[in-house]
Amino acid sequence: MPIKQESRLFLFPVVILFLLMSGAVFGKTTLLEKVKEKFEKEKSFAVEIVLSGGRQKGKIYFQSPDFEKIYFGDYTIAIVSDTIWNFNEKIKRLVIQEKDEDFSPFSIYDILFKLPGECKYIENKGEGEFTLIPNDEDALNVKSVKVKVNKSSLPVFVEVTDLNGKKFSFYLKNYSFGSGYDRSFFNIELPKGTKIVDLR
Repeated sequence: MPIKQESRLFLFPVVILFLLMSGAVFGKTTLLEKVKEKFEKEKSFAVEIVLSGGRQKGKIYFQSPDFEKIYFGDYTIAIVSDTIWNFNEKIKRLVIQEKDEDFSPFSIYDILFKLPGECKYIENKGEGEFTLIPNDEDALNVKSVKVKVNKSSLPVFVEVTDLNGKKFSFYLKNYSFGSGYDRSFFNIELPKGTKIVDLR
C-alpha cells in the first residue's frame, strides 16, 4: 500500500533525526579504539614494565600480529601465535604450552585485542581509563582489568583484579616503536642442562 504524502512528510524529519543520532553515537571513538588504532599502525614496539612500588622491572617486546617476548625477573616468556614458551633461568626449566582461554596480564595483545570481545566495556574518559569486566569470570580467571591511557593513546598503567579480589598492577614506561624484529628474536636460547616440559 503506497505511503500518503502526509505520512512521507512526517517520516522525513524522523528519519533525518535518527541518522543524526546514529552518527553521533557511532561517531564516538572510545579510548580502547584509539589505543588499538595506535598499535595497529605500528609494526613493533618495546616497553618497560615496572610493578607498582617499583619492586620488579622487566620489558615487553611486541611484533604484529601476535609475537611477544617478555623479560621479567628470572623469567623469559615468548608468545608465538598460540604457543607460550616460559623459561625460568633460575631453575633452568622451559615449559611449553598452548595458549588457553586465560589471558596473560603482561600480554598487550591479550588486553587490547583478545579480552575486549569477552568483556563488558566501561569507560571513564575524564580519568583517561577504561575497565574490562569479563562476561564469564571463571573462563578468563579474572574479575576485571583496568587500563589507564595517556594523551598519546598509549597504556601506561594496568590493574588486574583476580577472582579473590586481589589486585596486581604495573606501569608501562618508555615506549619505543620500530620497523620490526627478526623472527629469530622471539626464540629463547637455552643453557646446557635445561629441563624441557612440553605440555602441548
